Amino acid sequence: MPVNSGREVVVKVSTDNANHVYDSGSWITIGQQRGGSAERTTEVADATHKGTSGSWATSISTRRGWSLSVDGVLDVADQGWALIYAAWNSVDSEWFLLNGATMTGVSLPEPSVVASGTAFITSLSFDFPEADIVSYSAELQGTGALATPAE
Repeated sequence: MPVNSGREVVVKVSTDNANHVYDSGSWITIGQQRGGSAERTTEVADATHKGTSGSWATSISTRRGWSLSVDGVLDVADQGWALIYAAWNSVDSEWFLLNGATMTGVSLPEPSVVASGTAFITSLSFDFPEADIVSYSAELQGTGALATPAE
Protein backbone atom coordinates (compact mmCIF):
# COMPACT_ATOMS: atom_id res chain seq x y z
CA MET A 1 0.00 0.00 0.00
CA PRO A 2 1.51 3.36 -1.01
CA VAL A 3 2.00 5.82 1.84
CA ASN A 4 2.17 9.57 1.32
CA SER A 5 3.99 12.07 3.47
CA GLY A 6 1.98 15.15 4.38
CA ARG A 7 5.26 17.00 4.24
CA GLU A 8 5.16 16.72 0.44
CA VAL A 9 1.88 18.64 0.10
CA VAL A 10 1.67 22.44 0.35
CA VAL A 11 -0.96 25.08 -0.34
CA LYS A 12 -0.04 27.76 -2.89
CA VAL A 13 -1.74 30.99 -3.93
CA SER A 14 -1.78 32.54 -7.40
CA THR A 15 -0.12 35.90 -7.97
CA ASP A 16 -2.11 36.31 -11.18
CA ASN A 17 -5.82 35.44 -11.13
CA ALA A 18 -6.00 35.93 -14.91
CA ASN A 19 -3.32 33.29 -15.55
CA HIS A 20 -3.71 30.48 -13.03
CA VAL A 21 -2.54 27.63 -15.27
CA TYR A 22 -0.68 24.94 -13.33
CA ASP A 23 2.69 25.60 -14.95
CA SER A 24 2.43 29.37 -15.40
CA GLY A 25 4.96 30.20 -12.69
CA SER A 26 2.42 32.46 -11.00
CA TRP A 27 2.11 30.28 -7.87
CA ILE A 28 3.63 31.22 -4.50
CA THR A 29 3.80 28.78 -1.59
CA ILE A 30 2.23 30.12 1.58
CA GLY A 31 5.36 30.04 3.72
CA GLN A 32 6.20 28.27 6.95
CA GLN A 33 3.36 25.71 6.62
CA ARG A 34 3.05 23.09 9.32
CA GLY A 35 -0.25 21.48 8.50
CA GLY A 36 -3.27 21.61 6.30
CA SER A 37 -6.25 19.69 5.08
CA ALA A 38 -8.54 19.48 2.08
CA GLU A 39 -12.17 18.49 2.19
CA ARG A 40 -14.59 17.63 -0.60
CA THR A 41 -18.26 17.55 0.35
CA THR A 42 -21.53 16.48 -1.22
CA GLU A 43 -24.88 17.80 -0.10
CA VAL A 44 -27.72 15.33 -0.29
CA ALA A 45 -31.50 15.70 -0.21
CA ASP A 46 -33.88 13.16 1.24
CA ALA A 47 -35.77 11.53 -1.64
CA THR A 48 -37.64 8.99 0.50
CA HIS A 49 -41.36 8.68 -0.20
CA LYS A 50 -44.24 6.40 0.79
CA GLY A 51 -43.57 4.16 -2.19
CA THR A 52 -39.91 3.61 -1.24
CA SER A 53 -39.18 -0.09 -0.90
CA GLY A 54 -38.39 -1.32 2.62
CA SER A 55 -37.41 0.87 5.55
CA TRP A 56 -34.28 2.42 4.03
CA ALA A 57 -34.07 6.12 3.31
CA THR A 58 -33.27 7.24 -0.22
CA SER A 59 -31.09 10.27 -0.97
CA ILE A 60 -29.96 12.15 -4.05
CA SER A 61 -26.86 14.24 -4.55
CA THR A 62 -27.64 17.95 -4.99
CA ARG A 63 -24.32 19.82 -5.09
CA ARG A 64 -20.68 19.47 -4.27
CA GLY A 65 -18.27 21.75 -2.43
CA TRP A 66 -14.73 21.92 -1.16
CA SER A 67 -12.57 23.68 1.39
CA LEU A 68 -8.91 23.92 2.40
CA SER A 69 -7.23 24.77 5.65
CA VAL A 70 -3.60 25.64 6.24
CA ASP A 71 -1.61 26.54 9.33
CA GLY A 72 1.96 27.38 10.11
CA VAL A 73 4.52 29.69 11.67
CA LEU A 74 3.65 33.34 11.06
CA ASP A 75 6.15 35.22 8.88
CA VAL A 76 4.57 38.54 7.90
CA ALA A 77 7.37 39.11 5.35
CA ASP A 78 6.39 35.95 3.41
CA GLN A 79 4.90 36.78 -0.02
CA GLY A 80 2.35 33.93 0.11
CA TRP A 81 1.18 35.08 3.53
CA ALA A 82 0.89 38.67 2.26
CA LEU A 83 -1.29 37.48 -0.65
CA ILE A 84 -3.78 35.60 1.54
CA TYR A 85 -3.91 38.43 4.05
CA ALA A 86 -4.62 40.94 1.24
CA ALA A 87 -7.32 38.63 -0.18
CA TRP A 88 -9.00 38.37 3.23
CA ASN A 89 -8.71 42.12 3.76
CA SER A 90 -10.28 42.92 0.37
CA VAL A 91 -12.94 40.15 0.61
CA ASP A 92 -11.84 38.87 -2.82
CA SER A 93 -11.58 35.26 -3.89
CA GLU A 94 -8.18 33.95 -4.94
CA TRP A 95 -6.89 30.89 -6.82
CA PHE A 96 -5.32 28.26 -4.59
CA LEU A 97 -3.78 24.89 -5.30
CA LEU A 98 -2.49 21.86 -3.47
CA ASN A 99 0.94 20.88 -4.66
CA GLY A 100 2.67 17.62 -3.78
CA ALA A 101 4.90 14.87 -5.08
CA THR A 102 2.28 12.12 -4.81
CA MET A 103 -1.24 11.69 -3.52
CA THR A 104 -2.98 8.35 -2.94
CA GLY A 105 -0.10 6.55 -4.60
CA VAL A 106 -0.49 8.24 -7.98
CA SER A 107 2.51 10.13 -9.32
CA LEU A 108 1.34 13.43 -10.73
CA PRO A 109 2.84 15.37 -13.64
CA GLU A 110 5.10 18.31 -12.89
CA PRO A 111 4.52 20.58 -11.09
CA SER A 112 2.69 17.84 -9.18
CA VAL A 113 -0.60 19.66 -8.83
CA VAL A 114 -3.16 17.80 -6.77
CA ALA A 115 -6.07 20.24 -7.19
CA SER A 116 -6.81 23.94 -7.69
CA GLY A 117 -9.74 26.33 -7.54
CA THR A 118 -11.04 29.69 -6.41
CA ALA A 119 -11.73 30.19 -2.71
CA PHE A 120 -12.70 32.83 -0.20
CA ILE A 121 -10.73 33.11 3.02
CA THR A 122 -13.44 32.62 5.62
CA SER A 123 -11.18 32.60 8.67
CA LEU A 124 -7.72 33.95 9.41
CA SER A 125 -6.51 33.24 12.94
CA PHE A 126 -3.38 34.00 14.93
CA ASP A 127 -2.06 32.21 18.01
CA PHE A 128 0.22 34.05 20.45
CA PRO A 129 1.26 31.52 23.13
CA GLU A 130 3.49 32.79 25.92
CA ALA A 131 6.20 30.16 25.55
CA ASP A 132 5.98 29.33 21.83
CA ILE A 133 6.16 30.91 18.39
CA VAL A 134 3.41 33.00 16.81
CA SER A 135 1.39 30.94 14.34
CA TYR A 136 -1.48 31.37 11.90
CA SER A 137 -4.33 29.31 10.51
CA ALA A 138 -6.53 30.02 7.51
CA GLU A 139 -9.79 28.43 6.36
CA LEU A 140 -10.59 28.64 2.65
CA GLN A 141 -14.09 28.00 1.29
CA GLY A 142 -14.16 26.99 -2.35
CA THR A 143 -16.43 28.72 -4.83
CA GLY A 144 -17.02 26.76 -8.01
CA ALA A 145 -15.32 23.58 -9.12
CA LEU A 146 -12.18 22.11 -7.61
CA ALA A 147 -10.12 21.07 -10.63
CA THR A 148 -7.53 18.34 -10.81
CA PRO A 149 -5.12 17.75 -13.71
CA ALA A 150 -7.02 14.59 -14.67
CA GLU A 151 -10.35 16.45 -14.92
